[in-house]
Amino acid sequence: LPIALELNIEHARYGRITRLLRLPDAVEQATQQALPGAEGVPEPFEGELPQ
Repeated sequence: LPIALELNIEHARYGRITRLLRLPDAVEQATQQALPGAEGVPEPFEGELPQ
């Protein structure tokens, strides 16, 4: 399986935009799914929302 994905986008104003996206490792992903609470916990919001 590939370990990364290269994304190239041609933009009229900014030209070529290239991003390299690392794909999660299958072993690492299986380990995280097996752990309790691995789904993630949202971080508390600090500050104020605009009115």
